Amino acid sequence: MTDSISNVLDAFDSFSTDDVRSIQRLQSAMESESVVLATSLNERIALGKEQRGRTNLGLWNRLESVWQLAASRLCGRERTGTESNNGTGSGSGGGGEDANLGFLLALARFTRNLVAQVSHNQLQAYRCEPQIRQCVHYLTSWIMLQRQDVLPLTRMLVQTLSNMITGNPELCTSLWTVYMADAEDSNILLRLLAMDDVKTLVACLVLMLNTTTAKNEPNRVLFVESRAGQRVAIKLLTKMESLFDAPGDSPGANTYDIGYQFLRQLFDQGLGVTLYNSLEHEDPVMPHQRTLLKLLDGYLQALSTSLSIHPAYAVSMPSLYTSLVSKTHGSIKASLSTSPDPHLPALSEALVLSAQCCQAMLLRESESGDKPTYQAMERETMNGTGCIELTIETLRDLNTFLPRIEMGKAIPILQSKRRPVQEPTEADPSEFPYLKRDLIRVLGTLAYRNRAVQDRIRQCGGVQVVMGHCVIDERNPYLREHAVFTLRNLLEQNVENQGVVREMKPLRGFDADGILRDIAES
Repeated sequence: MTDSISNVLDAFDSFSTDDVRSIQRLQSAMESESVVLATSLNERIALGKEQRGRTNLGLWNRLESVWQLAASRLCGRERTGTESNNGTGSGSGGGGEDANLGFLLALARFTRNLVAQVSHNQLQAYRCEPQIRQCVHYLTSWIMLQRQDVLPLTRMLVQTLSNMITGNPELCTSLWTVYMADAEDSNILLRLLAMDDVKTLVACLVLMLNTTTAKNEPNRVLFVESRAGQRVAIKLLTKMESLFDAPGDSPGANTYDIGYQFLRQLFDQGLGVTLYNSLEHEDPVMPHQRTLLKLLDGYLQALSTSLSIHPAYAVSMPSLYTSLVSKTHGSIKASLSTSPDPHLPALSEALVLSAQCCQAMLLRESESGDKPTYQAMERETMNGTGCIELTIETLRDLNTFLPRIEMGKAIPILQSKRRPVQEPTEADPSEFPYLKRDLIRVLGTLAYRNRAVQDRIRQCGGVQVVMGHCVIDERNPYLREHAVFTLRNLLEQNVENQGVVREMKPLRGFDADGILRDIAES
């Protein structure tokens, strides 16, 4: 036994709440031993197995007793009103509330360093988790959050919880099950994520990350399915949105990165859309849902071609796209008949993001023999109308709702003869960036060398709709180029579609392969 271990055990043995000197001795011993424990794995193992002591309780029983006392003193159960107000009581440390906080900080640091990477110590110390959680709950109350001096202690307590379960799947599951069962404001994850202190946020996110990493897939499912997990997700996404523009090397950017690592685990497991659906609200699309789609879009776009996309997205993402395009189309129609729907900009943004997600998946499958996303997009329907037809209908009504701009003037879009042109409704085009472009792109990718899709687009008047976008639109840069490419895919080896174009009398023709070589600007 080393001298430092003997010293800290003697301090635990002599600890008494009625003896100020014994309290100070234990605090000093824990502070000294914490320095050794931080750098010596052998010291952590040796101290964790030591059973010496005249009380014959062993280290862990004594540590639990001290935690129970410290938590009780911190939360005021044994403090009188005078102690609480003037800080002169005889709490742990013998010097009032400030001394209580100092003693608890030493206790938390000692426990944090003792359990690091030693599974036996983690298991023994886990019995103290309820008291640590109680302390975090108290320190994140509104009154305590007004005090900057409690932040280091709050962070230390959260780090202690994190070290207590990291690398131990059984303890991770135990802790996560408890936390995901509490959907009320008493959940410490909700309270921590509501804080503005970036360092405390990092500690909280590391705890969440370590609890759901590696072999803890069921914990991720529980996070998505439980009401507590959904509330935590909303807090996390809201916080990440506020940190999105943080400078690259700033603490805020680091916090954002750790939050993304947590969410990426969910994305890797195919739970991205499941989480989106679990966050549904009476409003069609909530801000945190749009943030989630932004992150999911970035994830799919950045995923290396050597890594496969989880097969669940081939089903869930086309379904989400179809749902959003249906809601967006309904909102546009309502806006045309009365006044602009206030939910339309949010729906539009969500639809663009889901279209980009689908586009990324479709492009990955374009040269593959297995095309589950293509098949799902062709199969999806909403209220009896197919995904492809809904996309065409949305584009058609968008032409009325947001007429193209050429030379600063609104220009009516070419419509089918069987559909009257309505007067444009007032709308702010800046609220609908990329909407037409991305819907056109999805159609073009689906139609590429796919005769069934080419025919479906023609049968619902989609060829004319696409041709109507092969013109300059100052509101939609590069829309014309995407529309030309989509039209090329519609005409390739499809005589019937070529006939539709011929009837429209374009100024330029197409070659034997059905490739439209040039389309004059109107």
